[in-house]
Amino acid sequence: MGKMILDDLRKRLERLDEDADLMIDNFPYNFQDRLQPLPFGGTKVQFYTPSLEDLVIAKLCSFRDTDKADVESKAVRNSLDWDLLEHLATDEDELRASILNDWRYRDFYIRYQEYVERWRPCES
Repeated sequence: MGKMILDDLRKRLERLDEDADLMIDNFPYNFQDRLQPLPFGGTKVQFYTPSLEDLVIAKLCSFRDTDKADVESKAVRNSLDWDLLEHLATDEDELRASILNDWRYRDFYIRYQEYVERWRPCES
């Protein structure tokens, strides 16, 4: 019985690891350099989150309905560093270095351009 439970747990962890690997290509290559500490944690474990710009890139890559709503929210749009977002979306050493293939990048970039055209504030 114990071996069956351990085998089941091992299979679930392997699936979770595979799912995480599939999603990691949605983040710019150097996203770890921009991790932001979260305001809670303990003495032994610290928690971090990707930068807002890295999260927007990842959400524009997957672009499910909930992702679309997230990146189009006023709070997100008003908090973005649009120049950093542009860098992460277009630099050869960022998303282009981590995304699976050219087709996925083109698909992302179309959504990114539409997002910028619709939501980026005009320069005064």
